[in-house]
Amino acid sequence: MSESTPPVVTSSSEPTPKPARYSIHASNGVLMLVIVLVMVGLVATHPWVKAGVNSQGVGELISSSVGMLTWCLLFAWLLSWASFHLAKRSRRVASVVFGIVFVLFAVDGMAGLIAHRRNSQRALDAEAQDIRLAGQRAKAGLTVGDETIAMETLIRDAKSDTRAALVLLIKQRSDWFEETVTALGAKKAVFEADGGYHPDIAISQEALQLQIERARELTKSSAELVEALSDYDKKLRAEIATTKAPKEYAEELLASYYSLFEPESMRTYFSLWENYYAKGLEFLELAQANAGNWGKDEDGEYTFSSPEAEAAYQKIAAEFDAASDELEAFLLAMQARAAEINAGQK
Repeated sequence: MSESTPPVVTSSSEPTPKPARYSIHASNGVLMLVIVLVMVGLVATHPWVKAGVNSQGVGELISSSVGMLTWCLLFAWLLSWASFHLAKRSRRVASVVFGIVFVLFAVDGMAGLIAHRRNSQRALDAEAQDIRLAGQRAKAGLTVGDETIAMETLIRDAKSDTRAALVLLIKQRSDWFEETVTALGAKKAVFEADGGYHPDIAISQEALQLQIERARELTKSSAELVEALSDYDKKLRAEIATTKAPKEYAEELLASYYSLFEPESMRTYFSLWENYYAKGLEFLELAQANAGNWGKDEDGEYTFSSPEAEAAYQKIAAEFDAASDELEAFLLAMQARAAEINAGQK
């Protein structure tokens, strides 16, 4: 019996290839970055953000944008992963599907955001117009009803809304001027009711002293108002800057405000009143200093028995009349200008 040689078994040295793992092309990462930057730009330049209003709405807008991008990423990944397995683990197919799905849904989300921006801008423009109209009608003394902005609402909104803070500031300055002028007018009415700068010759020293004190208060109050109106625009703009309201909106609101209130004209007007009050005060003080030595002639003109006092009176009277004429001329010029403006608006 012969010996046989067993067969030799050979094994292959080549490893079994591993199945491809899911991944997408790096270009998709660049695409996602571009879309994210575009979304950030759309949110950062949203009318609410630029105007500094509706901080709660801005927060919700940011949250919804982040949620939309997250949803796009998740949905694109799911479809891309499914396509990868259906296409026999093709990374190319997975990358293409991911890119197409992500872009389609992201573009749809951006279109919605762009429409939201447009509608928000229209709403802000309409609101600004309503504010201007309400202010103009209120200044004109008309009933504005629901268009009147409640002070408590402005105070509340001013804490988070720069535009509301600006409107509140303008309203406060307007109210300050009206209240100051009203108080000054009330003092003037009391002063003139008791004779003003034309005291009766029988006036007592006590009553004359009271009138002098009232005249001093009128002169002082007018001087303080003139000082407050000096560089009014510069001071107001400095206060406006603290509200951080958008520049364009601030200029627009200022233009509307100054169309109804001219600080320089008002400063000139009350400066003339200050001079008028001061000259009248000099006469009252002269009468007090010459108690019992002044009266009226047959024409009703004041006279002083002392030549020095008479000369002083004539000088004061001439300056007082000049101040009165200057004030009257300025008032007539203001009335003529107002008539021209009203005629131009018809």
